[in-house]
Amino acid sequence: MYSPFWAFDTIPLVYIYTVSVHPTKIKGWAVHYVQTDRYFFYAGSAKLVLYDSRPESSTYKLINELYFSETNRSIILVPPHVYHAIQNVGTTEILLINFPSHVYQHDDPDKYTLSLDNHLIPYTFDSKINLL
Repeated sequence: MYSPFWAFDTIPLVYIYTVSVHPTKIKGWAVHYVQTDRYFFYAGSAKLVLYDSRPESSTYKLINELYFSETNRSIILVPPHVYHAIQNVGTTEILLINFPSHVYQHDDPDKYTLSLDNHLIPYTFDSKINLL
């Protein structure tokens, strides 16, 4: 799943946890201002939607949709200031592992959320997903 020899990034590996999303469900929108997330999708069919809120970025205010499944596994880096949401577009539970750059601080979490229907992100999730 992950090897520092791949030179994927230079961010320290501080801890690892598993995330699941049930069929027809969406997890998100979330953003971190310090933390970088590294996701490894390994089970289920997932759509990861990204919205870049970094003014200095060439993808500022753009949406990116990425699809993952058992036959299309990948590690993806989600940098700070990029909103992210995960939609289960299949019939089985999505399982992914996160290798974040920082340990979660319960007293001062670097996690901010928006409702799926908000005025900042110009994206509407398809509620009529054709489940495989």
